[in-house]
Amino acid sequence: MLPYNEKNDINDEKLLRLDISNIGKKILEKAHKLKLIQKLSKREDLDYELLKKLFSIRSINLEEIEVKLLKEKDGYFVQVFDENSLEEKYQIVGIDDIKNKDFELRYNKKVKIFY
Repeated sequence: MLPYNEKNDINDEKLLRLDISNIGKKILEKAHKLKLIQKLSKREDLDYELLKKLFSIRSINLEEIEVKLLKEKDGYFVQVFDENSLEEKYQIVGIDDIKNKDFELRYNKKVKIFY
């Protein structure tokens, strides 16, 4: 993300966080309609939570980004790979009513995000 000042990024600013989230959801919805990004879940809010960290990953080649969904004892996790090397692993937070049927991809399987 872009710096807001010396200490914070734009994403850290409380006043802008909601706007950034709404814009990200609209971009994701448009990308799904244009078939640019693979749909990972049946719900838009869950799909956004799965992919929102992709906007901050510094990857050079977007076509090579793959994700893997993991279900562990303490929740659902997403691993992001860039050319077979693990770039980041993060937990899906903020959505409490996640069910197995909400996902369109299988657990522990790498999937390319961009077509």
